[in-house]
Amino acid sequence: MSITSLTPLSYVVLALVGDGGAGAHDLVLAMRQGGPVYWGGAPSGLYSEPKRLARLGYLTAHPEPGRTHPRTVYSLTDTGRDALRARLAQPSRFPRVKNEAHLRLLAGDLLGDAAIVESFRGMLPELDHLQALAQAMY
Repeated sequence: MSITSLTPLSYVVLALVGDGGAGAHDLVLAMRQGGPVYWGGAPSGLYSEPKRLARLGYLTAHPEPGRTHPRTVYSLTDTGRDALRARLAQPSRFPRVKNEAHLRLLAGDLLGDAAIVESFRGMLPELDHLQALAQAMY
């Protein structure tokens, strides 16, 4: 079991499972509610990564009753908690952000103000959605 087998998504999953435990569907819901601005990726990774982490000994898996059928709930092992703590104790690098809005501003002289403003309107539905998520959280 090598810590090098852990990816950034691995640490996100370990953090979301936390001390309370979580099922894969809980992880997907958590990312939909609070993570889309900070962490991108397909939900399929949030279903497969906990299984992989359990095989590696970072999580344990146990069945619990679900709405229609049993679901698998994951819990941190001491190894998982230690790996997450070690990662969080490392110096953080400055995050690199790929930002379409910034690109539009950077090359704004090629379009003109009205065209740039209009191109930003495409973000409004997602901003409305994110605002609703933020209001539901707080």
